[in-house]
Amino acid sequence: MDLKRITYSDDWIFSIDVEKTTGFYSKQKEPVDKSFLKRYPDSLKDFLVLCGIDYEKPCDGFTEHDSEYYLFGEAVTTTGYELDFYGENLFASIFVEFEQPLHGLSFSMVVFY
Repeated sequence: MDLKRITYSDDWIFSIDVEKTTGFYSKQKEPVDKSFLKRYPDSLKDFLVLCGIDYEKPCDGFTEHDSEYYLFGEAVTTTGYELDFYGENLFASIFVEFEQPLHGLSFSMVVFY
């Protein structure tokens, strides 16, 4: 397993199996309604792509307040705070949930907007 190391805001270190994560999303269906994407700052989209996530295909769909994405790998934090992303008149936070048993995943990210 080849892991990609991603550091975010000096308090999060991710080691992502990008190949496995990308493979997982290649099998996901695209939602018919993609209105949630207009709430995503570009910095959030860039981060999700860096992790191997197809942000247009949230797992288990989306609601008017959040979307969830699954990842393969590890995440370590020194503070436990969420990850915040800003754009012009946009804000989104990611809350990391560890030890997701579904599909053998290591953790998931829930994006709140």
